Amino acid sequence: MLNLPLPVRLHDGCAVVVLPEEIDAVNADMVTDTLLTVLNRTGASVIADMSRTTFCDAAGIRAIIRAHIRARSLDTGLRVVLTSPIVRRIFQLTRVDELAHLSRARPGPPPAPAARGRRTRPSRCTAALKAVSSATCVSSPVAGNRDYSS
Repeated sequence: MLNLPLPVRLHDGCAVVVLPEEIDAVNADMVTDTLLTVLNRTGASVIADMSRTTFCDAAGIRAIIRAHIRARSLDTGLRVVLTSPIVRRIFQLTRVDELAHLSRARPGPPPAPAARGRRTRPSRCTAALKAVSSATCVSSPVAGNRDYSS
């Protein structure tokens, strides 16, 4: 399917991208390129699985923000699954948690964008999220998934 440097698996119409243990200036471009490529080529909602990530610097935050912006422009979803309290704190300090609605609850469907007046669909990524982890989940404020089955 996609020849990418990071593991990507499709699960119920959602792409799960497994991110490295450390994201910094050395590999952030690879992370950005992988996330953007998956978003552009599949049109699916993406789960950035950072459950094994223990370090993320500003370059890594930039990669997540760029993917968030692309997901919004494609009217699809981006979720980031976190387990590390250190990485969660970095998201809080950089206010990325405000951009992406940081939650400690078990991941569910993305929040509805009431202000933009879009119709919401149930997330097809719920099963994929449960398969990834019951970790802290950061969701971009974009409604549901597009249906590419027809």
